[in-house]
Amino acid sequence: MILLLGHRRKLGWLLLGIVLLASLSEALRFSDWLIVDLERPYLRKEVSPPVPADAVIVLGGYAHPSTNNYCGIQFNEAADRLITGIALVRDRKGRVLVLSGGGRGDPPMPVEAQAAAHWIRSWNLVAVPVEFLGPCGDTHDEALHASMLVRTNGWKNIILVTSAWHMRRALATFQKVGLDAIPVAADFRGLPADATKSRFSWIPRTSSLGQFNLWLEETLGYFYYWLRHWV
Repeated sequence: MILLLGHRRKLGWLLLGIVLLASLSEALRFSDWLIVDLERPYLRKEVSPPVPADAVIVLGGYAHPSTNNYCGIQFNEAADRLITGIALVRDRKGRVLVLSGGGRGDPPMPVEAQAAAHWIRSWNLVAVPVEFLGPCGDTHDEALHASMLVRTNGWKNIILVTSAWHMRRALATFQKVGLDAIPVAADFRGLPADATKSRFSWIPRTSSLGQFNLWLEETLGYFYYWLRHWV
């Protein structure tokens, strides 16, 4: 109020405008609808034939190695990717589980996929072979490594698992390198399990800002991949 009445009225009105805009965006669930637009094409469906696929490929970003944790791994919001991959092979929809993740981690710290594989084996979660894509810096790297692995093993069909909001770019990147993968999405952010429940609030949330940032990064990422002819 002091800013609105004092010598810095312009700054005060600017800040008030930002707050009102953020409140309106929160009330209309603007960021949620943006994410929903990315996720809607990948709502749960029965995995298409042929089943079982030769391999289930899980893209990275679901955890990171942690020497502080008893299990040696710390999961994040995208852990649904890994859980979905495990569920698919346990349901006999894939003969091999292929894990990505970890970039170019520094030894002796294991990369994400290796830490995840160790956790899976220690819990006896799957009865199929677990393989790795190798060090990957981004989704394009993952597609290239997956392409080499598919050709080396002579696989004919694969299931691709990643976050629903990331699936459009991931699937297009895999298709660009000649892999016609079956998409199985996980980690829905705009379409959560309680999506039928109404939520109305004028108070801006940091999670809404996170949703918008996620949408912006993914949209710009797709445009960048398009410029590089990766999709």
